[in-house]
Amino acid sequence: MKGINVRCVRRRSPAFISTAFAVFLAFTAGAAWIGSAEAQDIVFAANDDADALVRAGIAKANEGRPDEALDLFTRSIQLRPRNPAAYYNRGKVYLIQRQLDLAVQDLDRALKLDAKLAGAYEARGAAYKLRGDFVRAVKDLSSAIRIQPTNTTALMHRAAIFFDAGEPDRALEDLTQVLQVNPNMVKALGNRAAIYEQLGRLDEAVEDLTHILVLDTHNVPAMMHLGTIFAKRGDPKKAGRWFRMALTLEPEKAVR
Repeated sequence: MKGINVRCVRRRSPAFISTAFAVFLAFTAGAAWIGSAEAQDIVFAANDDADALVRAGIAKANEGRPDEALDLFTRSIQLRPRNPAAYYNRGKVYLIQRQLDLAVQDLDRALKLDAKLAGAYEARGAAYKLRGDFVRAVKDLSSAIRIQPTNTTALMHRAAIFFDAGEPDRALEDLTQVLQVNPNMVKALGNRAAIYEQLGRLDEAVEDLTHILVLDTHNVPAMMHLGTIFAKRGDPKKAGRWFRMALTLEPEKAVR
């Protein structure tokens, strides 16, 4: 795979949600734990105590009790040291806590035990990204996508790195792939609109922003972005209409 220009990686535009990795650091349905949505990937004996500890740890993590979750995952590992689910889930908790070295260590172990865990590559890629190791981050995210081409979280993460590295065309490819899986993902539509604007493809940017407003009629960022694009096009009437609509919903955005 073509490398990225690491020296160029930086935040380029507030319109592009380059903090997509922050999404990974939340307990959301989109960041599934092994033992829940990914249970089909690893089959355990139904009455295994080590697995019960993993399930209990997942429950504690989802309740926002990471220290208790860590303890349960560690106890599971003590009972069954070759348990990829326990290492993977413990690694994710470490990642959420920004204990990046411990996260990478556990995710390394999970992948040694099961090299096909797309979620573990995705999580380790997030850890590398947070450490500023963008080459390894892209490599791991690419592995996750290769195993699971519909992994929209990994695609969003990789798109953010490509965009920050000054490679909007590659970011655009990933975002388009995301939208093929989920045409109504607002963040992907907003990010793609920002890239289209940067590339001068304003009609396509307007199309994506309009789609956002069909999904969410009160989406102020999309309204503000449309106002900016129409102002850039030299259409003050349409620009003003979108800015007024946005400021009606959020007056605090007005420049004072």
